[in-house]
Amino acid sequence: MTMLAPKKSPETRLSLTQAAIHRQINWEQLLYLANFHMSTPLWYAQLKKDNLLAHLPEDYIFSSSDYRLLTTNFSFNSTTAESISE
Repeated sequence: MTMLAPKKSPETRLSLTQAAIHRQINWEQLLYLANFHMSTPLWYAQLKKDNLLAHLPEDYIFSSSDYRLLTTNFSFNSTTAESISE
């Protein structure tokens, strides 16, 4: 998924920004997939890094339940990383 790629060319960032501005991104599906794959923190971090958070529709701004998902996912990932390193 291009949006989650850590390194993007200026052209790719511009293309993503334009897609967001012109409402060509299915935010509902993107958030569903991020939650399903437990990658919501990564998705949020990349949106923030690429200055795309401002283009999220208001009803997709992170709520307290989203924050719980983020913290649960972080805890899961931390536990998994500790298990792997042992």
